[in-house]
Amino acid sequence: MKAEKDVGTLLTTAPTLRREIVAMLTLAHCGETWATPVISKTSASGTLLKRKLEPVVEPLLAQFAVLQGMK
Repeated sequence: MKAEKDVGTLLTTAPTLRREIVAMLTLAHCGETWATPVISKTSASGTLLKRKLEPVVEPLLAQFAVLQGMK
């Protein structure tokens, strides 16, 4: 695929930015479909819902931290 070739070229051209590139691509490909399976299987709300969504949200927050230079 052309997109895979383009990402490969980008990673080859800027190897020191690999973590940032991976973070950007990860965040670009996520959406509500990541949380839908969790939300659709629970009637939780508030703090309990927050706890159930942590496995979905925490990896995304880690990617934001990479882009903010915090990790």
